[in-house]
Amino acid sequence: MELDAADRQRSSGLTCGLHRSLTEQPVSFKTLNSLFQFTPEQIRDAISECASVFLSTSEDENGETLYQLAAPSVPFVRIASQQLPHFDALDARVKHYNGQANRYSAEESAVITSLQLMIRGGDFDGMVKLCEGRRSNDVVMVNPRVQALLGQAYAEMGFDHKEKARVCFRQAEGLGYTDVFMMRRWFNMELQYNQPEAERICDEMIKRSADNPRALSEFWSKKGACEFQKANSVVTVSRDKALQALRSSIVCYFEALWVAASARIDTTETARWADRPLFRLVTLIGDELEHIPLLIEELTQRRHDLTNQAAQLLLSNLRKIPAKTVEAAPKRFKGLCSRSSAMISRSFKKVEDYPAFKTVKDELDYIQTVI
Repeated sequence: MELDAADRQRSSGLTCGLHRSLTEQPVSFKTLNSLFQFTPEQIRDAISECASVFLSTSEDENGETLYQLAAPSVPFVRIASQQLPHFDALDARVKHYNGQANRYSAEESAVITSLQLMIRGGDFDGMVKLCEGRRSNDVVMVNPRVQALLGQAYAEMGFDHKEKARVCFRQAEGLGYTDVFMMRRWFNMELQYNQPEAERICDEMIKRSADNPRALSEFWSKKGACEFQKANSVVTVSRDKALQALRSSIVCYFEALWVAASARIDTTETARWADRPLFRLVTLIGDELEHIPLLIEELTQRRHDLTNQAAQLLLSNLRKIPAKTVEAAPKRFKGLCSRSSAMISRSFKKVEDYPAFKTVKDELDYIQTVI
């Protein structure tokens, strides 16, 4: 079948990348997707064009298809790929992906230093001009740190540049680079335009930040912001979904408070943000009071205590439930408090070892005596 120029470029790019990365071990489609800046559909098309001649396939223990250069094709692909104009750039990309590019060249270091100075000074136009003035197959432009800095510049330049920013961020992340500054700017951009992507960024950083409590707390808080925004966006369509999202938001913010407090990081700002979904929950809940024990159940499932600050936020907002709501169904409210208290007792064998939850339990027990 006759291939157009774009198809030939993708196919040659794929075989070039296969020469560099797949002569030693087979890799998955996900790996290829990280290496090549084409859409998944374009990569599948390129694989189908190359498969019968150049590739051999196998399956891993999970049944996922793995791709590798067929042994007879290796010498030809090696010679042919080295003649391609973008070979050096792709070779550098694979090295970055495999963690083999431990040292930057003098040129890469110079460009990165210039970009860092520019971003600190807010010279985003200068950053773009510096990078866009280089050749598309320039090895320097493959460097994930360069892509991360360039993406941040595009993100700061507004709506018209968000697609370029997204491409840069995805290239950097695809090569395993998840710098906090990059991910923060990416999140802030996507929160406005693409909330599911913003949530994915939070989940990725939560997974990667176990040894960085400041980043871990920050992205738990950002995930809470996503859930709060989701609640506000669906409230006119489904109050139940809005209440579910508010509960999720509270859990995320409380997790951010826990991580920050454990690392002795100031929690003033996080607590202020956490108060928003709590207050919104109380004002929106109406007579659907079962969301209170549901929230407490979700908090106990984190398998650790609350901070004292979180416990006080929770209780101060529960006290704001309108009196008329309680007076309309006192037995029901008393039963929900009893259910929530019992849930805490079941979740922790020795509640005394969890002082913040004990404070909440004691308050719930007290409410039962005065209703």
